Amino acid sequence: MKDMMRRVGVLVAGFCAVLAMTSPSATAAESEPDDMVTVAGWGKIYEWSPGHASGKRLDYAVKAQAVDIWNDNNKSNQRWQTYSYGNNWYAFRNMSNMECLRYEGRGKQMTTIPCDDSNSYKFKGVKSGGYWTFRPMNAQNLCMEVRSRGTSNGSHVTAWNCNGDSHQRWKATAV
Repeated sequence: MKDMMRRVGVLVAGFCAVLAMTSPSATAAESEPDDMVTVAGWGKIYEWSPGHASGKRLDYAVKAQAVDIWNDNNKSNQRWQTYSYGNNWYAFRNMSNMECLRYEGRGKQMTTIPCDDSNSYKFKGVKSGGYWTFRPMNAQNLCMEVRSRGTSNGSHVTAWNCNGDSHQRWKATAV
């Protein structure tokens, strides 16, 4: 009986080693998500960088109670948890105030407000070339962008006509 238990233990250990060698590394999987969430519900937490402004992050500005870009500060106001509704529809909850990113209208600065199930919190995410573009459900001809291609701290995040420029593309980094 001891011999049989020892063989089972060796078999299980061997299987686990093979499984570990064939699984993708957590670092590679988290740094470049193909789909932020694969099932409905709250998923991973990311920092979002605009494609045109190196070192900047999507930022909840506490004093202004609005969304802009700011230098990477490694704080919760730049961390966003994703919620998947399926079919590439997402919501983003800020980790400092636990409120959701909200589309306020064409050209208006985005804000955060307590999460609910309204369409003003839902964004269609499309990934291409390592970057994401996000279209508000209430205005699918618009894309989330940094207003006027701004690169300075405090540049507003809005939604404007989609044009494919780098200020409308966002790179995800899992934290």
